[in-house]
Amino acid sequence: MTILAALSLLLLAYTIAGYPLVQACLARLRPRPVDAADPADTGDPVSVIICARDEGPRIAARIANLLAMDYPAERLEVIVVSDGSVDGTDQAVLGYGDPRVRLIRQDHPMGKAAALNAGVAAAAHELLLLGDARQTFAPDVARLLLSHFHDPSVGAVSGRLEIRPEHGSGAASGVGSSYWSLEVRLRAAESAGGSVIGVTGAIYALRKACFAPLPEGTVLDDVLIPMRAALKGYRILYDTRAVAVDAKPVSDAGETTRKVRTLYGNLQLLRLAPELFLPWKNPLWFRFISHKILRLFLPLFFAGALVFSLAAGGWLSGFGALQAMGWLAAWYAWKTKNGSRPGKALSALLLLNLAVIRAWVRFLHNDEQVWTAASSNHPGDREG
Repeated sequence: MTILAALSLLLLAYTIAGYPLVQACLARLRPRPVDAADPADTGDPVSVIICARDEGPRIAARIANLLAMDYPAERLEVIVVSDGSVDGTDQAVLGYGDPRVRLIRQDHPMGKAAALNAGVAAAAHELLLLGDARQTFAPDVARLLLSHFHDPSVGAVSGRLEIRPEHGSGAASGVGSSYWSLEVRLRAAESAGGSVIGVTGAIYALRKACFAPLPEGTVLDDVLIPMRAALKGYRILYDTRAVAVDAKPVSDAGETTRKVRTLYGNLQLLRLAPELFLPWKNPLWFRFISHKILRLFLPLFFAGALVFSLAAGGWLSGFGALQAMGWLAAWYAWKTKNGSRPGKALSALLLLNLAVIRAWVRFLHNDEQVWTAASSNHPGDREG
């Protein structure tokens, strides 16, 4: 029991803190610089692709935001892929009145993967900039992201998504802000030391040569696309200077749905891209397993640490007792909507573990029906 308790505690510590610490050390001690161009000199032709379903009220403003970027007007095209929209999205795009704006329509909803396939196939340029309909880009996004492609080893570059909700509630703000802040730091460290595992679907640039048509129903296109580029030997970077802003409201239900979707998407990769799980094929295998896969076993690690520590007795039983009290406190904080920083953190941890369990249940039951929405109206798409 002592060995099992120690193993559970070590896996728990490594997943939560050990791997981020390893990446922070690698970024500082063994950085890998990029031969990027000066953003002011960046002007390669670029195709911006937005996948949308029923985005009529906001699509015109989103197009205006993209065309207003500080980028040569003649080198920019915007492709809006309408995934079976029925609310006037198509008319808003067609009526925009700018020859740089193109509409690709899918007559029936086919999902984001199919929409991305159609958008990339229609793109006229070799550099792509991808985003959602809901967010807005800062004016320098295109120049910052595309400047990295001066280095031929770079296949994709992610920007940073800032969540600035107009309002939020309960544990959601703990899940959203705390979790995302830690994730941003980890991605920045991974990028500085080599490559990140996945990009932020709301804001990233890609070489068209790195794209291969996505399987129908792909959930984490923003993981599968860059990881395919990594399999070809390209680097995947993260530029915190390039910012997209999302002002969506935050709620417990929406945040939990987002986490379940993301975690399920990681499990789905077992079926869609088994080569990612093979160390002799995936050059980023260690990072992929440490960053994406071990999180899927957090409830198991917590349960093992609790049960085996209590069973081992002695000083180890203290870890079990402390964890048991922590879960009771987390449940109480969640039920009472405790707004203090410790209360939000405990509630966030509880919701994260519940999301992992729900993702496993959906995966084991082969439940993919809820993962077809291409629209950024989907509850809280943030990352892979």
